[in-house]
Amino acid sequence: MKNQRLGCVLAGIAIFGLTGCSPESITLEGKVSNLSGNTIVYRPTMDGIYNATQRDTLFLQADSTYRITFPSKGNEKISFYIYGQKYLGTVYAEPGKNVLDIDASLENSLSIENTLANENEIVKELSRLQGEVFNLRARRGDAFQVAKDTVASSVYQKLTDYASGIEQKINGVDDVFKKRAVQDVRMQMLLAFMNQYFGIDYLGTEETKKEWEAVYPEMLAYADISGRRMSFPTHLLM
Repeated sequence: MKNQRLGCVLAGIAIFGLTGCSPESITLEGKVSNLSGNTIVYRPTMDGIYNATQRDTLFLQADSTYRITFPSKGNEKISFYIYGQKYLGTVYAEPGKNVLDIDASLENSLSIENTLANENEIVKELSRLQGEVFNLRARRGDAFQVAKDTVASSVYQKLTDYASGIEQKINGVDDVFKKRAVQDVRMQMLLAFMNQYFGIDYLGTEETKKEWEAVYPEMLAYADISGRRMSFPTHLLM
């Protein structure tokens, strides 16, 4: 049973993108600064979905300019990292030319120049949320105020209220983007809930476990993992 739950979570982290009708090319170009001999790797989506095993390397001799072109099916997300060290951020790119300067000394601070300003602000918010969930799992922080809460209904309410605050900011975009952004938020909340659930299942009393078992289906229904297009959030895999 526990393995089934874990499988649902690992299969169920939604990363969204928009789908086009035919393959197109996306070009990113700009300058890289403060690389300090490190290596930048990046992961693009294809048709809005990350392949957790696929990544590429941005080869630079030193701080310099770069140009990347890859096929797409419309707008795609691209995540950048200093290999083995830090997450630089994720951007939402469109077919054609996109300008992206990268300061390798900064974490999660990429700013791309294209026509998708609203979408990229939302992508930053989702990256922040993913970082907060990771911090909860790694016991580095508790933005949701659930780490010491053993009451399942209380944890559910805190997480869904937190998500509602983020979902209210998802506006000024098309319906497909909005739907997938909301999916991403809710799957992150499921992961945060499951983090607490596993702890209770391991250390809690039988009475407490029963309460969590009763609320668990509500959280699954809220996240609605059935029928979603899934992949792993890549900055949690580094």
